[in-house]
Amino acid sequence: MVRRVEILRDALGDAVDIALDFHGRFSTAAARRILPLLEPLLPLFVEEPVLPEFARDMRRITDATSIPIATGERLYSRWDFRDVLPTGIAVAQPDASHAGGISEVRRIAAMAEAYDVVMAPHCPLGPITLAASLQIDLATPNFLNSRRGSSRRTRCGRRAGRDPAPARGHRCSRRLVTAFSSRSAIREVILRCCAKSFIRCLRMTRERRRSAEFLRLVLANFRRRGE
Repeated sequence: MVRRVEILRDALGDAVDIALDFHGRFSTAAARRILPLLEPLLPLFVEEPVLPEFARDMRRITDATSIPIATGERLYSRWDFRDVLPTGIAVAQPDASHAGGISEVRRIAAMAEAYDVVMAPHCPLGPITLAASLQIDLATPNFLNSRRGSSRRTRCGRRAGRDPAPARGHRCSRRLVTAFSSRSAIREVILRCCAKSFIRCLRMTRERRRSAEFLRLVLANFRRRGE
């Protein structure tokens, strides 16, 4: 892993932030061993070094490294975060779809601010959830970035001759992650990308058509405020 991150850092240089998602695949002991080896590469943060079941013991990991630690996409309420925030994490990542919606995530953000923890809401589930997350981002003083992930089926390619050529028609899954790190970028996403997706999703029934009309009015008002 360290070698792969070194290659990535050499290719991107120091002008681009790199964040690593362990997705809970390390034990506490393994995380304490590998994180100091990654420190010279200056990652923006490391996400979920251990499973959320062990998140309340995160102090053992944060004390072992200077790398900011992020967690929270699999925590479901402010009471789950109550045990984690005092452990020294740097980034909280609640998911609006899992953690009680906009109002609960705002409460989590307020709690995190009291512990000097920034927010990077997790959002992999589609345009409606993305809209909710972006609204949270715009209203959150301790906002760091907003992460949107999506799984797409893409054709595999050969990697510099090291891998055999894929079978005809073979496809693989690739995880695509987009991070929005400024409010101007978020506004651009809402105005240019989200509106068409939302309206397309809401054309199925009469009630959904009414919701689409309401959404058009909201976006038009948002555009006027931005101008």
